[in-house]
Amino acid sequence: MPSERRQRGVWERTVWERLMVLFTVFVLLMVACGDGDDEEEGDESTTVTSTATDMSTTTTSTPTTTAETTTTRKAPTEQNVLVYFGTGDPDACEAVAPHERTVPATAEPIRAAFDELVGGPNAAEIADGAFSFFSNQTEGTVRSATVRGGQLVADFDDFRAVLTPAGANSSCGSAALLSELNSTAFQFGAVDSIRYELEGSCPDFGEWLQRDCIEITRAEWDEVVAGLLPGEPFEGILPPAAILGAIGVAVDDLLNVRALPGADQAILDSLDPLTTGLVHTGRARRLGPPTAVWYEVEVNGLVGWVHSRFVAPLSGVFDITSEVVDVVGEIPTGDTVGEIGEIVLEARSRFADPKPTGIVVDGPSAGDLHEITYDLIGFGDDSVLGERLHLFIAEEGGTFGLKSVEVTYLCARGAGGGTGLCP
Repeated sequence: MPSERRQRGVWERTVWERLMVLFTVFVLLMVACGDGDDEEEGDESTTVTSTATDMSTTTTSTPTTTAETTTTRKAPTEQNVLVYFGTGDPDACEAVAPHERTVPATAEPIRAAFDELVGGPNAAEIADGAFSFFSNQTEGTVRSATVRGGQLVADFDDFRAVLTPAGANSSCGSAALLSELNSTAFQFGAVDSIRYELEGSCPDFGEWLQRDCIEITRAEWDEVVAGLLPGEPFEGILPPAAILGAIGVAVDDLLNVRALPGADQAILDSLDPLTTGLVHTGRARRLGPPTAVWYEVEVNGLVGWVHSRFVAPLSGVFDITSEVVDVVGEIPTGDTVGEIGEIVLEARSRFADPKPTGIVVDGPSAGDLHEITYDLIGFGDDSVLGERLHLFIAEEGGTFGLKSVEVTYLCARGAGGGTGLCP
């Protein structure tokens, strides 16, 4: 079955037909350029509801049957990193909060984050409650920030003369300083442990903070921050290292990966609706009210939190064309791609109680065949949350007909990343 979008071949029709095609494309392009934030209207009888990626908004998406417009995207010139500054709470020395900074796209992210951190909070961040011993007096003091074998070695110029009078080496001060450094470093999945140095000397850095040479692992730091995270620990049914995919995210929406659990936390990354390969760290938190569970995941080199409603282990891919045809009683046909999609969704949910919700997560697109992908979510099953339905649809003489359907099951549990069914 076709799995990639391909351009249509050269029309082998009369000159008049070619002129009509060119005119139609021109009209579609003019409509598409009118408002880049709105979906074009298609079959008005096929409307599917898209839940927000982290419970902050609700949108409605209507599938269209027009071909996608190809645009050229410019390479990004900037990227965002997070720096963690203290909250200034004397009763919680290690409490920090993330602050987003914009750096050049060409910058190495870990080094850029540390460079931003040692420059201290800006006026807006200070007004927002940020506190740090770092300031413009320590700006530019990062000598190197290099990861080798999972260990980040962060080496600084000797900034003791600036930070000691401010109290950075006191009991609470050192806890606050290390919390800012550790939190900034461990947002990056490549960092398994950290070693701190002053001009190449780890003992000098540790002695300054009344400690030995300071080396800390991610597991050790996780124990420290566990009591500082929002919500309460949640023993979920997903095992550590489970491979998850985004689910139920509408084609015109994104899945937010946040610095901490909660829809009001800083965004680390935003993922496309069909993103896979999110690795569950094994940590989960329950917030409320309303009750919501968040999973910590590693994705795109970052470690952050996603709402459990929008991720799940995925099964293998299976052809279910014959099952759909058997339920419908014939090969589904219709006037639009959306009409075919509606028939297939009804066939797959006919016997479900309660009725699941269909969400367009990809397409529609046109090549040799039209393609559209739905997530059908809300099955009352302790093994299967829903189905991802990838439809291939043929068009002939203005009539659309189902060619094939592939299903990927959205699992309620399991390790994911496999080729079989949900456990």
